[in-house]
Amino acid sequence: MFDEVDAGVGGAVAWEVGALMRRVASHHQVLAISHLAQIAARAHHHIVVRKSEGGVVTTSDTTVVHDDARVVEIARMLGGDADREVSRAHARELLARGGQDAAVTLETTAGQPASSPRRGAQRRGKPV
Repeated sequence: MFDEVDAGVGGAVAWEVGALMRRVASHHQVLAISHLAQIAARAHHHIVVRKSEGGVVTTSDTTVVHDDARVVEIARMLGGDADREVSRAHARELLARGGQDAAVTLETTAGQPASSPRRGAQRRGKPV
């Protein structure tokens, strides 16, 4: 588990941190908490965590994002307006590069699809 692995890094360094984490993930289960799109775009799976407060109780909700929802989330993480096409295009490019670079530069098991969580899986959090 990597918590806030992105502290103090950004840009190209974050991209390389993501590559290293993806390499580790080819042999081990990795769970990373990051606020950087460069790291999130390298992930096999993307889970969004949202915190909400209701009076004295704070809860966390998780949602697995795929396809267009993942593009929107990466665009949001980039700091752009996720509703603008330019932000989404940048997010799509990062996601495409994240998978391509990993396939070329990192040790992976060719021909074996990664297992994926159910589409639309969502878990309601407990008070924290």
